[in-house]
Amino acid sequence: KTFTISSSGTISQTNSKKHTNSFYSNDSFIHLNGTTYVLAFRGPGDDGFISTFKITNDGATIELLKEYEHDTGHGDLHRIQKMSDSTFVVMYKDPSVTSLKTFHTTADGKTITELKKAVLYDSALLGPAIAMVDENTYLFAGGAKDQDGYIYTYDIPADGSSITKVAEKEFDDEFSDYHDLYNAGSNSFLLSHQGTNNKYGYLKMFTVPANGSNITEIYNTNFNNNVTGMTSLEKLDADTYALAYQGSGNDGYISTFTVKAGDTVLPVISFVTVSDDNSKVVATFNEKVFNT
Repeated sequence: KTFTISSSGTISQTNSKKHTNSFYSNDSFIHLNGTTYVLAFRGPGDDGFISTFKITNDGATIELLKEYEHDTGHGDLHRIQKMSDSTFVVMYKDPSVTSLKTFHTTADGKTITELKKAVLYDSALLGPAIAMVDENTYLFAGGAKDQDGYIYTYDIPADGSSITKVAEKEFDDEFSDYHDLYNAGSNSFLLSHQGTNNKYGYLKMFTVPANGSNITEIYNTNFNNNVTGMTSLEKLDADTYALAYQGSGNDGYISTFTVKAGDTVLPVISFVTVSDDNSKVVATFNEKVFNT
């Protein structure tokens, strides 16, 4: 579905399109380039699927370009991250392990090709999350061995030709689920998750150098003692973040935080896209850029 949001906050549905008869939870959706979007999901037969869509800027057109079954055994808990205008990495649970896969799509979005696969963890990773460190380094988080919290760095070039583990860190030795990661800039990353007693909510900050060689926890706060479901982080301005989560009574909550990462590392351009008619160039940075 597409929506428009007016300056006064009024939300109106623009379009809706049914793309499959069998769709389950834990999907992941990204904007790849221009009018091309990518969805990874658990579909028919509980298998893993990736679909590409054309969605015009006004939201009036939603066109399914390609549906690709990437795992015929099982595919669940998908998380997807753009690497370049034509490549992306997917983390998901197949029948017995949590895997990473890289994919390439053609410019028209009608062909999807699997490039490389690697095993991240030998079972289901609880509440998986992904963030980009730089153009060839990625951060992954989830509940792994003994359901403890782990965070990993991997080297993955933009062409998706290889997947190499660099480092890992255990950040919660009791329990960890419902993770979300956010690049806060200056090689700093926010992590929200459910931790101790299977219900306490935590917001942590880690520093990770561009090459991913080490992961250092620099901040940890217990923001709520009754987190019961998914968490989601979003940046509002230069140092304000909103965190949405399922809390007490399984109700929905939003909390805001002031977060100041050390401004020692300037933003860098991750992608440059030229429009089809060569009339404009769009530069995408590795973090959100603000003028205040």
